[in-house]
Amino acid sequence: MNLGVEMFGTSRRHRSGGPVGPVLISKRFVWPHGGRMVFLTGSFTRWTTVIPMSPREGCPTEFQVICGLTPGYHQYKFNVDGEWRHDEHQPFVCGDGGTVNTFYLVRQPVILPPIVNAETPGRSYMEVDNDVVGHVLTFLILMKGKKMLM
Repeated sequence: MNLGVEMFGTSRRHRSGGPVGPVLISKRFVWPHGGRMVFLTGSFTRWTTVIPMSPREGCPTEFQVICGLTPGYHQYKFNVDGEWRHDEHQPFVCGDGGTVNTFYLVRQPVILPPIVNAETPGRSYMEVDNDVVGHVLTFLILMKGKKMLM
């Protein structure tokens, strides 16, 4: 079932040329006011898909779901036992026609480029002489054996 959102984790698809597609930021949505069946929908699903929420373990009146959202401004609301609700304890906005939605601003993550990678021009690297490494390891093993005999 495609819900139109990444459900878990921060997602970034890669190709050899770098990141492709949108960066998705994990957002945990919580409905702490009880209910039997709770769903979430919002601008991130184009208001066409409802996402089922699960009761939190050890707290049956709190429902939660984690979604991956693109950076930007998102509005959402909950469907609790068939009734559309917004969370009055979170920031909300009143729209035309009296609709009230909760909103959330997803910020773009700060992504630091790697200092050195295979594509970095002028990178330095160290070659290892495997023969020398083998002799050093043999010497260390022999020395350890002599210490055990002493």
